[in-house]
Amino acid sequence: GTGEPLAYKIVQVAEAPTMWSPVYGGEELASLPFDERWVSGIFKLQHINPTEIVPTLVNFVSNPNGIIPIPWAGMILVNDLGLNVKRLERILKYMDVKGPDIQMKVVKLKFAIATSLEPQLSRIVQSIIRTRVRAPQPGVQPGQETLEIVADSRTNSLIVVADQNRIPEVLKMIGELDTGEMPSQTRNIHIYRLKNSNAAVVAEILNQVYQGYIGSQY
Repeated sequence: GTGEPLAYKIVQVAEAPTMWSPVYGGEELASLPFDERWVSGIFKLQHINPTEIVPTLVNFVSNPNGIIPIPWAGMILVNDLGLNVKRLERILKYMDVKGPDIQMKVVKLKFAIATSLEPQLSRIVQSIIRTRVRAPQPGVQPGQETLEIVADSRTNSLIVVADQNRIPEVLKMIGELDTGEMPSQTRNIHIYRLKNSNAAVVAEILNQVYQGYIGSQY
C-alpha cells in the first residue's frame, strides 16, 4: 500500500538510461529522491542555452550520455542516480542566472571629431576596465565585460554599446572631452591624482585628443 516496488533489478550503468525510471519535473523536483535509485529529471532553463551547458554538466553524472539537451523547449533531460540529479538541480540554480543588461547610446558630438575621439576614448575606458577591481556580475566571467565604441562620421556621433552600469561613466567622459573651450593665453597648471589608471597612458591619450581637436579647428 506504500507504492514502493516489491523487487529491484540490478543493471549496468550503461544500460540504465534505456530502462524505465520515474520522471520528475517542475514542482515534482522537490520530492526527487536523494539516493542511488535511477530517475529522470526535467529542468526548465530561463537564461542559458541547454546545448552550451551540457559539456559542463557531464562532469557531475555517472553516464555522460544521460544528459539530453532540448534547445527548442529550453530544457535539459537528465537520466541518472537520484543523488546526481539532485546535485545537478542545485548547480543549475547557480548557473541559470540573468547576465548583465546591455544598452546602446548614440551621442552626437558638438565640438570634437567622432573619428578622432573614438580610438582614444576606447583606450581610456579599456584601461579603466583592466585596472579597476569590480565585483563579478552574474553570468559574466572576469575580463568579458561588453564594451564597444563606434564612430559615425556622417552624423559626427559616437555609438556606445556597454553594460548598463558602465554607460553613465562613458557618457560623462564624452561630455568632458567634447568641449569647445579654447586654451587661454595664460597657462594654468593643474595636478590630478589618478585612482585607477596609469598616469603615463592617460597623459598620452589626452595629448592625442587635444592635438586632434586643435587640428580640427584649422
